[in-house]
Amino acid sequence: MLRFSAIILAAGFSSRMGQFKPLLPLGGVPALERLLQSFAQAGIPSPIIVTGHNAEQITPLGLTYDSVMVHNPDHASGMFGSVLTGVSALPNDIDAFFLLPVDIPLIRPQTLQRLSAHFVKHRALITHPVFEETPGHPPLLRQDMIPRILAHDGQGGLRAVLEAHAEEAALVPVADQGILLDMDHPEEYRRLDQRATRDYPLDGECDALLDLAHTPETIRLHCRAVADLAVRMTALLNASLPEEATPLDVTLTRSAALVHDVARAKAKHAQAGANFLLEHGFPAAAPIVRDHVDLNPDDITQITEREIVFLADKFVQGTQRVPLEQRYLAKQKKFQNNPEAVQAVTSRLDRARRVLAIYLEQAGPAARRLLQVG
Repeated sequence: MLRFSAIILAAGFSSRMGQFKPLLPLGGVPALERLLQSFAQAGIPSPIIVTGHNAEQITPLGLTYDSVMVHNPDHASGMFGSVLTGVSALPNDIDAFFLLPVDIPLIRPQTLQRLSAHFVKHRALITHPVFEETPGHPPLLRQDMIPRILAHDGQGGLRAVLEAHAEEAALVPVADQGILLDMDHPEEYRRLDQRATRDYPLDGECDALLDLAHTPETIRLHCRAVADLAVRMTALLNASLPEEATPLDVTLTRSAALVHDVARAKAKHAQAGANFLLEHGFPAAAPIVRDHVDLNPDDITQITEREIVFLADKFVQGTQRVPLEQRYLAKQKKFQNNPEAVQAVTSRLDRARRVLAIYLEQAGPAARRLLQVG
């Protein structure tokens, strides 16, 4: 089994931020701890943390995660000195190592696992994650990059070393915009803080998931049409909720709708799509995708994002709005010589009508007009 390690650079002054970046909370969890959690979940133990400024403040946190703490006494001279400090502390028996600064903290553990799996298969000198055709962090570096980094004169920093070996680099597409998101300034930090607890893909990540799954354009267009309707349905429901109620997350609804048919070409595509989302680190959207084909209305007391996506999908055929019954009636006709199949479709139609009735009761008259139901 191959052995991986990681280096987290946390030695800087955070001067542009005005606050100490490693300990800034993101969704209530310090930035450094988020990275430590991601590496732990990805099966990469005991990362090396390079300290400098305020070392005493982060050492207890690092030791909690069994990290190796190494101090760069010359951290004021620039980041490459911290790179050298971290690389010098790597164990001799590793096969490859990740390297990234602490201010790129929203890397999903599934991204790290995807890079590791690619390395196991291809053993590239450098493995870059790529989002929307742009390489990001962290690179995964083969062990024989260590002497090349240590021999570098520092000009151009680590980037110059990586660029010198660009022809030997592998590019691995990922559905993780976090590989490109840093936080040097307060406004960037605020944006990352807002994203930190969102366990569902945003628009660019939805597109990346569809690309990775090789989802046909016709299915993508259908997903967009479902998403547009689902957003409107969510807005109407939220407008009808009592003041003390928690509104539905419109962004989650749109996200799940955009990828609900991501695995449409596969058998049991709803479950396959949910599994695909979990593999890429999106647990909030996965159950919505899993349940978009059929729901049991007996389990529903309050409409959620799950029921919205389920219903919106039934009102869209291709990219066209249709009555709820149309898609079910077409399946009944398709299986007309199979009584058991017809009965199964009829039962699903009955369940869908009951889910719709619950939605209409909770969303009010405007929802009837939107869906053109009596």
